[in-house]
Amino acid sequence: MKFLLTKELGRLAKWLRILGLDTTYSKEAKAATLIIEALREERIIITRNHRLPAGRGVRIVVIEQEKIKAQLAEILEALKIKPDPDQMFTRCILCNEELQAIEKEKVKDKVPEYV
Repeated sequence: MKFLLTKELGRLAKWLRILGLDTTYSKEAKAATLIIEALREERIIITRNHRLPAGRGVRIVVIEQEKIKAQLAEILEALKIKPDPDQMFTRCILCNEELQAIEKEKVKDKVPEYV
């Protein structure tokens, strides 16, 4: 399952990534652009915008909750997602890329000493 979150759900995108879910975030306001991107990448649109047109070949989930914890619970319940502990923290919370293991010696000069 892959998701595309609209501009008002940036914090929720971070939390879905923490759970290991492939989640992109769009600041785009135009519905047509969002729908095209979702179709192209086979993503489910998650939004708080009740005016986003449905029925264009893309699944849209409208979030009713305002608090982040409640939003996360709403998504997990609506899409019947059970968080997998093995998938948690496998994606970058900023860019959504999958994290990869690397030997410390290979990145020693690229990471600050305190890390």
